[in-house]
Amino acid sequence: MRVWVRALLRRGVNVRFSSGFNPHPKVSLPLPRSVGVVSDDELAVIGLDIEGEGGQVDAAMLHNELSEQLPVDITVFDVVWRAEKVSPQALGAEFHISVKDELKTEARVAADKLMQKIAAGESVLVKRLVDASKGITQIKDVSQFIESIEPTESGFKIKTKIVPAGTIRVEEMLELLGLEAEQLSEPVLRTAIQWRL
Repeated sequence: MRVWVRALLRRGVNVRFSSGFNPHPKVSLPLPRSVGVVSDDELAVIGLDIEGEGGQVDAAMLHNELSEQLPVDITVFDVVWRAEKVSPQALGAEFHISVKDELKTEARVAADKLMQKIAAGESVLVKRLVDASKGITQIKDVSQFIESIEPTESGFKIKTKIVPAGTIRVEEMLELLGLEAEQLSEPVLRTAIQWRL
């Protein structure tokens, strides 16, 4: 968030601010990454104050201006301007999980069993922490959130669904594959998100 705000302000983009004693720029990340997850695909929603600019934004120019101000490892793929307020809804996400070589066979067996359960219409239960301060957990069926698990050379490609009831968490994916974070050869990578804009 700080990177985006600084880039916008450096370039002099007229960002809309909230009202009140301590105004904040109207910038949001509708589906922020989980801790420890890296991403190739993010969406930032930026509120602009375009009074005096003819009610229009040159999306191509804004794309170029933002690209000039961002760190070299952050790439702006596209800029889309909407006159109306946008509330994007995430429909699904794709993850890549890389596993250490000695654990791949065991993890693939677990993945096959998991997909067989889902295909058979069986529940896939995980224990989800809902209140860390009080240690409250609940048993959650996450079968509806898993679209597919495909083996790759380095591990797995997992496609998930995001519905009003929620989605599966990264730590739950690892648990179902019998993996701990330290058994991965690199951080979990979120490669794509499907949006309804």
